[in-house]
Amino acid sequence: MQKKTSMPHRQGLLGCIGFSFKSYGAVNGFARSLNLVSFFVYSFPK
Repeated sequence: MQKKTSMPHRQGLLGCIGFSFKSYGAVNGFARSLNLVSFFVYSFPK
């Protein structure tokens, strides 16, 4: 088996960036659904 010669700190940085992108997507989706709910609440006549 060949040993990978990738630097661990670089891999950690890439993993951190990927995690931040994932969490940003989750927060973005949550904010979008919240926006949709508030839009429906305020758009319908009371």
